[in-house]
Amino acid sequence: MATIAEIKVRLNYSVLNLNTALDKDNQPTEWMRHWDNDNRIAVSLHKDTLAKIKANNMMSNLVLQTEEKTGAQGSYTAIRIVAVAEAEATL
Repeated sequence: MATIAEIKVRLNYSVLNLNTALDKDNQPTEWMRHWDNDNRIAVSLHKDTLAKIKANNMMSNLVLQTEEKTGAQGSYTAIRIVAVAEAEATL
């Protein structure tokens, strides 16, 4: 798990320029997306996760989910930033 600063370092971005993602019908979704056209990479996070990061920039329960996809313009790497629940107990 990581903070948003650590994730940006892992992804090699100093800034994530986020815009509201659109669905297949060109309607806005609850997701924000950073698009890197040169490298064909989409970095997405849910608006609820964005709000939590803004409230606590040091939250450390973020993980990356990566998937290869094919869109209208060809293949790209889709990366989601997801907040996972902290463990209620450890052994």
